[in-house]
Amino acid sequence: MHRTSAAVVMTALLCASLAGCVLAPAPQRAGPPAPPPVPSAAAIDQRQRDLEFRIEQGVRSGHITRDEHQLLRRQADDIRRDERRYMNDGTLSIDERRALGHQLESLARELDRQLRDTDKR
Repeated sequence: MHRTSAAVVMTALLCASLAGCVLAPAPQRAGPPAPPPVPSAAAIDQRQRDLEFRIEQGVRSGHITRDEHQLLRRQADDIRRDERRYMNDGTLSIDERRALGHQLESLARELDRQLRDTDKR
């Protein structure tokens, strides 16, 4: 009798574990990461203003040298020039906004690097 009840319990456990395997959701497949969002034209303009303000603030505080300032301003001016060129048709395409976003990110990284370095002011 004891063997029969043990067999019943084992059978029940086996059925329960198999049911869990069948009913469990399939694991999610990891695909390539989603691309970063494309910034809006307004977000690009705001980012430009923020970075240009930070550049000037860095000069005033003495954290950015004259040469670094010229480099950063030239990069910011290039971005503004590209934006004007892109706007010749009256709008910024997704690819143009993405390109400007990448340029602004590059400027932000360079600005952060210049703010952290220890060049003599």
